[in-house]
Amino acid sequence: MYIQSLKEKLSPDLVGAKASSLSALFGYGFSVPDGFAITKKVLETYTIEKKFPVGFEHSLKDCLDTLNSQKIIIRSSAIGEDSDSFSFAGQLDSFVVHNTMEATLLAIKNCWNGLNNDRVIAYEKLSGKKLEEMGVVIQEFIEADYAGVTFTSSPYDVDQIYTEYVKGAGEQLVSGKVTPKNFSVN
Repeated sequence: MYIQSLKEKLSPDLVGAKASSLSALFGYGFSVPDGFAITKKVLETYTIEKKFPVGFEHSLKDCLDTLNSQKIIIRSSAIGEDSDSFSFAGQLDSFVVHNTMEATLLAIKNCWNGLNNDRVIAYEKLSGKKLEEMGVVIQEFIEADYAGVTFTSSPYDVDQIYTEYVKGAGEQLVSGKVTPKNFSVN
């Protein structure tokens, strides 16, 4: 199976922690934009055969048709990108595209290419961790009033939760274009 609904319980070893965490949020009843996870097996096949697996494009088209959004976001979900000792947050690429097959397939390939972007290569040298596998998340795109990142264990006080946020989309935050506002909660 190459594509799985985010509404299913997903394995981080197959689709990455981002996709797995989104599926857990669905399971807990949180409001999460609808979407799908593409397993790492698609990248493995594409790397070897230089084409998508048989039946993948047909399945993807069926999935895209179920999304209630003219724009979608294609998000990287690399296997092992975060741990207690390192985080690739902001190093990999995401793409907002029109909900078409052509745009989606290109964005998936661009996500995979992110495994070799300059930010990832520099962080791999710094962290000593090499990323090689990637799942991809496809979700309905929602324009954000505010976006941010929450650390469940604050880097400043382990007894607090720390959040950084910006007005608008999160790209400004992760790219460092804007100095975020922040708050902490005990």
